[in-house]
Amino acid sequence: MTLPYFVDKPPSQWLLDRIHFSVLSPDLLEGLNTGVDDMPFVFDHVGGQGTNSPRRGVCVQAIPFPGVEEGHWTLTQNKSNCTLTSRVVDMHPGLLDLVPMLCDQCRAFFPECPLNDASFSLFVANKYVPGYKHAIVEHKDDQEWYPSPPVFASVTYFPDGEPEPCRTFRFQVYDESDSTWKHLHLTHASVCLMRADIQHRVKPPLSCPLEDVKGRINFTFRNLMCPFADPFGYLVGISNHFRYYGVPERVTVPLGFPTKTISEIIDKLRNLNPEMDVVEDTRDRITRSVQKKKLRAFLEEAYEQEGAKLNTKMAGKSNIVLELLESSRDFM
Repeated sequence: MTLPYFVDKPPSQWLLDRIHFSVLSPDLLEGLNTGVDDMPFVFDHVGGQGTNSPRRGVCVQAIPFPGVEEGHWTLTQNKSNCTLTSRVVDMHPGLLDLVPMLCDQCRAFFPECPLNDASFSLFVANKYVPGYKHAIVEHKDDQEWYPSPPVFASVTYFPDGEPEPCRTFRFQVYDESDSTWKHLHLTHASVCLMRADIQHRVKPPLSCPLEDVKGRINFTFRNLMCPFADPFGYLVGISNHFRYYGVPERVTVPLGFPTKTISEIIDKLRNLNPEMDVVEDTRDRITRSVQKKKLRAFLEEAYEQEGAKLNTKMAGKSNIVLELLESSRDFM
């Protein structure tokens, strides 16, 4: 097994200071092999607009704390009064074994990154399949529900063997030192520990015969907020990831809400889980809105009593649904 390497352009010191490479030991690779074999990837998930979809295969699993069985997020960006609830799935034992090693490496190479009981306790897996133009647009993973500075760990797996760098789905990072994109070939069984505030993206293979293209599976372990110091921040992280990469369980709508206006997205979600329920709350839209305001005030006061500070800006956003605030209260 070889370390990841930059294919065309060399990285700057700025970039090298923000990335650390290693490879899995044989015993950890054996566990990863079993995890890949059992991974229930979901294709054509429903994106935030309700009309878009990540075509690649996706999966999310976590090490949940007692009582954390579901995540709650807005149904779509323009239907924030409706809640999509997804069930939290336990992390496969073969992937679970990687977590202590990832924490040790982060502690050694990114000592400024705060670690806690939930560090690297959730992964998002992506499966890129030959014959499809699977990709991820450029972005950063430095959202407010990650501890600062944000760091993630990327573990790469090639089910059909190590490919030539340009004949698989290409991982690229943006080097701010010289304002250029760098092709970083993440090799089989490699671990890339990286500052999540670096722009990165995934591009399809360069043009070549289909039989020469090899698929790629990537596991990105996320460093979540401490559930005991910041239960709301922790549950936001859980809820966001399971909304976009998990299996939908139910949709909750306000009392009197016209469900025909969301029938199209309900159909799409039921393609992922035919048994998904649609439940009408006993509270109407206005009552739910008032209750959200009361719960934000309750959480803010509870945090202050513990000598902490609630992220009120995040708590006030439209994608923070009533059920998420309720689960934060219950967890506390």
